[in-house]
Amino acid sequence: MTQSDPSAALRAILADPEFDTDWQEHLARWLGQAWHSFQRWLRDLPDIERWGLLLVCIGILAWLVWTMIASYREMMAPDASALKGAGDDAASEPTWQALMAHARALASEGRLREAARALQQAVYSVLASRKRLPWDGARADWEWVALLNTEQLVAFTEEAQALAYGSAAADTGLPRFEALLATADRWMRP
Repeated sequence: MTQSDPSAALRAILADPEFDTDWQEHLARWLGQAWHSFQRWLRDLPDIERWGLLLVCIGILAWLVWTMIASYREMMAPDASALKGAGDDAASEPTWQALMAHARALASEGRLREAARALQQAVYSVLASRKRLPWDGARADWEWVALLNTEQLVAFTEEAQALAYGSAAADTGLPRFEALLATADRWMRP
């Protein structure tokens, strides 16, 4: 190499791997240049275009936030196919006729407490169906009484609960159940 060609000597020195910069530095330099070009472009825009660009950016940001909220709501909502599938496997709603038959069968076995509960469920079921209310077996007795709003139901529920949860003796329990059954039979007629 001669001293007469300094540019060739400089190129040869810079081509040495010792002076080669890595890709991260190239990327950082390119991003810096792009950012400064963008800032110059923004400064050169007229005010109306700058405001328009700002509104477009706000609109895009609002759309992103809305999409995130909608996605979160959809993610947290119950899966309709899972609910539909669960309904197929679950036991169907008992009819008041089946509940009455079950109550009579329990009473004939001497299980008056369970018979009184089944009889209550039958009465609530028939009265709810007449008012076109959906059946909810988990609803408490007094919730049914408040929902069905029948004065005779209060006395019936008190007596059924006394039999189901009270200390009914075997000799007085059956006549009390028969009285409840007679009251329930009146509601079972249309």
